[in-house]
Amino acid sequence: MARVPEHRDQALHDLRQLTEDPKDNEAAHRGLAWDDIRQKRFDVAADELDKATELNPRDPWIWYYRSALKYQKAQATRQEMQGLANMMQDLRAVADWYPELADAYNMLAVARVEGGGFASALEAQRMATALAPRNLEYQFNLGQIYVAGKKLGSGAGCVYAVEGGPGSGGGSGGEAAIGRLRDAPEIWSASATSRGKRSTGGRGQHSFGRDERACGGCEFRGR
Repeated sequence: MARVPEHRDQALHDLRQLTEDPKDNEAAHRGLAWDDIRQKRFDVAADELDKATELNPRDPWIWYYRSALKYQKAQATRQEMQGLANMMQDLRAVADWYPELADAYNMLAVARVEGGGFASALEAQRMATALAPRNLEYQFNLGQIYVAGKKLGSGAGCVYAVEGGPGSGGGSGGEAAIGRLRDAPEIWSASATSRGKRSTGGRGQHSFGRDERACGGCEFRGR
């Protein structure tokens, strides 16, 4: 309920009441932590997750939110993610527990890139985009991974899909992805080159078919 704007205040009030109960409530701490992450109150979110962990350290949702905290903090501060080894361990466990959770694969891929594991990062990011092919942030991250592995042609294809694909002005992860494109000159350069080849019919042209909900070289498996 805290995710619905008009219900947020009441939901947060209810969650805080649950945490004040003598029996406490692990799920309530998780809910408060998630709201704190979304509001970029990262230290407060960490405290809530610590309290939740004390009550139930084996809850996979705690592992997921703990990783989301590190991921979102790194995105907001433009710094490297902290505790990569533990984060990747948590996310692998989450993916085993909930194989359809695309965001777990997305965060795992980004963590693997920072850790230098290009091949495993690419595998995880392809899983994320296969599970959520319309998520522009996942497509953008896939393009970044291709660039990190020096596969600029495929990376350019992914950026073209983010720039002009379905819902490019918004949608799931759209604003965040498009905002970060300004900070990726290598991809933009490759994207411009690739679009030039596309418009002139030159060799090496990519197919950026919107109907396929895919971009050239990305190997999406759209639903």
